[in-house]
Amino acid sequence: MPLPGHVSRNGWGVVRMAPWHLAGVYDTREEAEKVAARLGSDYEIHFGEQKVGSDDFIWSGESSE
Repeated sequence: MPLPGHVSRNGWGVVRMAPWHLAGVYDTREEAEKVAARLGSDYEIHFGEQKVGSDDFIWSGESSE
């Protein structure tokens, strides 16, 4: 689902749910997995869409790990 009215990009997001932190959005799952492993067990990866220039990131479904 596109974020309406904004430039967005798709990729593998590395997120912590609480408190919310979008660590980054990466082109490959492998890159995202490396970052998540370095940041610790609170971080998950999901394939989704980021509003460029913000920490808004959306995905659907369960964890992509």
